[in-house]
Amino acid sequence: MTHKTNLFIEELRMQHSEYVKNKNTWSKKVREANSDFMKKQNRLAALKRQENTKEDEELDLYNPHYVDAPEYAKKYYGDVYHFTVKYDNEWD
Repeated sequence: MTHKTNLFIEELRMQHSEYVKNKNTWSKKVREANSDFMKKQNRLAALKRQENTKEDEELDLYNPHYVDAPEYAKKYYGDVYHFTVKYDNEWD
């Protein structure tokens, strides 16, 4: 039993020494891969922001508030708005 335990301990020591030798190179590879991935993600995000900005300016999405409420209602609700407010002044 002692002989098997000693072999097991020796095997663990060998694996640990290999791990310690290769730890720095492995973590360096992981950091480099992560860095490359994040650079790609940032580049794609910047391109997407530029695309969205051009479309948003054309659609005037940065100013979604209408100054004239009746104009907004006529534009987006049409006849429904007209029939809803048609008799509003007759109640007075």
